[in-house]
Amino acid sequence: HPPPADPLAAYSVKELKEALRRAGVDASSFTEKSELVAAVARLPPASGGAAAAAPPAAAAAPPSEKGRRAVVKAQDIKKNADRCFGDRDYPKAELKYSKCIELLSAPEIASEADVAELRGALLSNRSACRAHLNRHGDALADGRAALAARPGWARAHSRIGFALFSLRRHAEAREAYEAGLAANPANTDLQQGLASVLKEL
Repeated sequence: HPPPADPLAAYSVKELKEALRRAGVDASSFTEKSELVAAVARLPPASGGAAAAAPPAAAAAPPSEKGRRAVVKAQDIKKNADRCFGDRDYPKAELKYSKCIELLSAPEIASEADVAELRGALLSNRSACRAHLNRHGDALADGRAALAARPGWARAHSRIGFALFSLRRHAEAREAYEAGLAANPANTDLQQGLASVLKEL
């Protein structure tokens, strides 16, 4: 009997096609996802079976209910953190953003891709809190982590540039702002940040 197809339905069409390609099966004739799921489920043991043929990105199980609850809770706490930030209560906002980031590190969250945008926003916001608290080294670390989560994001580049500027590492700050502008040439925050740095060089 073929393995159950239901778990495979959690994979994307691209992942299913890649699984078939790796197993030497031409997927070009399939037009429906259900056909791809059935084809992967029928892969013979000699090919390693459906689980082995699936690409690494598809190997993790879909996020569990506990993982989904962790994300929802992080989103709710972020709203409170944003209000604290708006009220300039930076210590409390920082603590709440940290709690959110901790929740997104739960092992039940199977796919980093699903939370990367939220993680980047949280790290960026915590970087801003830490900058207001004159903890520029920590702000720099968060800015870099935000950029790793969301490559090319203008706000993350801006956090990095400002932290370096505040640390009086002006040459590095210039590089950070210029890297951000290479990806976001019309961003006014990056333009203004670079202008401030150039005055110090």
